[in-house]
Amino acid sequence: MVRPNVVATEKLGFVISLEQGHAVVLFDAVQNLAASRFTNPANLLGLAMAHEMGHLLLQAAAHSAAGVMRAH
Repeated sequence: MVRPNVVATEKLGFVISLEQGHAVVLFDAVQNLAASRFTNPANLLGLAMAHEMGHLLLQAAAHSAAGVMRAH
């Protein structure tokens, strides 16, 4: 279980290690956000996974102004 004070509540995922290729997607957070926006959680889960995989593939923690690598 992830400790609440470690991960901000609006986060859907995070990278543990760029070097080792470890990332986490928080499914409970995905479900909660999907419910509040009346959207399919599967679509949001796919976007969150693509975003975290993007960090691993790009080997960078940076975000972009548009597209799947946006911070929010």
